[in-house]
Amino acid sequence: MPSYKLIYFMSRCRAEPIHMMFHMIGVEYENVAIRDAGGDDFRKIKPLLPFGHVPVLEVDGVKLTQSKAIIRYLGREFGFYGKTSLEAAQIDCAMDATDDVIFKAGQIYWHPDFPGFQVPADVLENFFKSITIADMFFFAACNYSRFFVKDPFEGFPILAALNDRIIAHPKIKKYLDDTSYKPYEQFKPF
Repeated sequence: MPSYKLIYFMSRCRAEPIHMMFHMIGVEYENVAIRDAGGDDFRKIKPLLPFGHVPVLEVDGVKLTQSKAIIRYLGREFGFYGKTSLEAAQIDCAMDATDDVIFKAGQIYWHPDFPGFQVPADVLENFFKSITIADMFFFAACNYSRFFVKDPFEGFPILAALNDRIIAHPKIKKYLDDTSYKPYEQFKPF
């Protein structure tokens, strides 16, 4: 079994689905939590990071970056990326659509007059049978969007049911209850 080290800030955000994956599969990993994004701790390690940002996952010393690339790697390694290439492509579609939500949420945050957005109810419709990396990515994005929207599931009962199913999983619940991560008030599960 490879050794894993995850480097990220002492918050959930972009590393949320990666943390969730490790807790879901029960594989131990070293969690390097940087306390201050603009502080000395981060400035010291920044030159050692690919592209100079986090999250970074070290697998036996090999550094991977980009949260979606990392979660896709873990999904393939541990069987959460579908059984066929077509299923993997559907998961990618769901993750990329979810990432679009994060981008639009960022526009709302930085531009208060932005007209708003809605997540189509059918985006993740085919992913309710088992938890995949798309589910974890979806969960993290929806919780991230709570910075900008009070209830991202308003009018979307299917997505609300998916969110409920994810947080009800015993391993995910245990992770979410872990107080070693800085749980911004907006990121507490629905």
